[in-house]
Amino acid sequence: MKKTLSLVLSALILILALLPAFPMDAKAANQVVMTSGEFVDALKKILDRDTMYWSKYPYNLGYYHSNGKISFDCSNLGKAIIWSHGSTADNFTIGNFQHIDTSCGLGDWSVETIYNKASSTSKDFTNIEPGEWVFMPGHLGYYIGDDGQGNGQIIECTTGWNANRVIQSQIDSKGTRSWNGTKNGSWVAHFKVPWIQYEPSVVSEAYSSYCSVRVTRPEGATVWSLPCTDATDARSKQISTLTRGSQIQSTGLYRNVNGDHFYSVDLDGEKGYIKALDTELISILPDDVRVTGGSKPGTITEGSYFDLTYKITGTHLDLSSITGMITKVSNDGSEQVVYSPKRQVDGRSVQLGGSNDPVDMGLLFNQLKYGEYKLYIKAEQKSWYFDANSKVPSYVIDEFTLVDSYFRVLTKESYYINVNGLIDGTLGDNTSGYATFDVYIENKLVAKGVSDFWKKYPAGTKYEISNIRITKDGVAFEGVQADRNPIQGIATRYTEVNLIINSKGNSQAVQGGEKG
Repeated sequence: MKKTLSLVLSALILILALLPAFPMDAKAANQVVMTSGEFVDALKKILDRDTMYWSKYPYNLGYYHSNGKISFDCSNLGKAIIWSHGSTADNFTIGNFQHIDTSCGLGDWSVETIYNKASSTSKDFTNIEPGEWVFMPGHLGYYIGDDGQGNGQIIECTTGWNANRVIQSQIDSKGTRSWNGTKNGSWVAHFKVPWIQYEPSVVSEAYSSYCSVRVTRPEGATVWSLPCTDATDARSKQISTLTRGSQIQSTGLYRNVNGDHFYSVDLDGEKGYIKALDTELISILPDDVRVTGGSKPGTITEGSYFDLTYKITGTHLDLSSITGMITKVSNDGSEQVVYSPKRQVDGRSVQLGGSNDPVDMGLLFNQLKYGEYKLYIKAEQKSWYFDANSKVPSYVIDEFTLVDSYFRVLTKESYYINVNGLIDGTLGDNTSGYATFDVYIENKLVAKGVSDFWKKYPAGTKYEISNIRITKDGVAFEGVQADRNPIQGIATRYTEVNLIINSKGNSQAVQGGEKG
């Protein structure tokens, strides 16, 4: 028995000796797939899109929905960018999503597991760098840098503040988390991940800029791959040279760590940078500011609420403020401002709506009384440029009116719109046998080809009786009785429309509306 056991053990040792010299459950080694700048750029692209929070696979991995929204959850926002090398930000194929790909070493891990895999962690938020991930129990966010005024910015996909989407929140030097001035917990730590290459930052401040400049330096302007020369940072390479007098558009202004200012330019799809001192400003260029989502008030009843759900996005420039305005329209067409709340913002896009939005909360639709009004939504943008005389950045402010919508407020009191009548000298309760008609309420067809209509609507409702069709031989429609209400108008306490029918040569009044 001992001999048999000895032979078995010898055979087992031989088999083990022939096995490959790595663990049976070997995992993929960590691989760098992108730089911190590329990671931040992908986050910003996603932020500028219509997004929503979704907690279940595959909808939490950049799933693109038929409604034009792309969805993530907090950790899969970062994982999808890493797994796709940033391309998930450009997913516009309905039903498409980022499949799990652990080949770089990033597994489909929980928030806590990712935090434990960090290559370095810190609880001192004064030394956080762009591209680092921030952690609190059960939640992740991603630091993208500050706003140029020392205010740290986080991009996160969250249900916090009832956002339920990707937002740009703020973080202070103690890790306090806030959005639109409302605090919501604190980040515990920030950390670097092994799949991102963290590069020393060249830029100390970035300015939102969209302008046309001309090269003034006699020798021309060198186009560099970074906003600095190779004398400052060996990573910056010469891309091209623009001759004196060349005109080019700039989509950004940067101050580097040495205090020099550079414009960003685009050369046939390749991004580069030229020294601002080598140029002069030609003109500030108008930006394309877009409004998506939301609806217009149209007609509301006194005491009713109307929620703003617009998303406002600049193409090249950050937004600096949003103003909502309601004006009351008088009979002579003049307007008087009723409400005009303003909100300061700092970012390429902003979502209106909710209890944390001072614009939405400041437009008190439910306090409006009967009458005619207009809703305006206006945006301001700061466009920065380099002032060649003062040698410092300066800016101009452009204002855009994005929503200009007429609407009416109706009273809660309701009255009947009644179409029946006295036809050809006989008393009847409708126009049956003589004519049919259509009824439009607030420009919507509510009755087609009817000979009787009787329904209650709020005072102030817009009505129209149209397509009057004679159905009896020898009868003709001759218009509306002059001393009564027109065939279209506004319902009041007494609304009567008389249609004149000519029968056998005699004109008779057809009552088309009466007091309710």
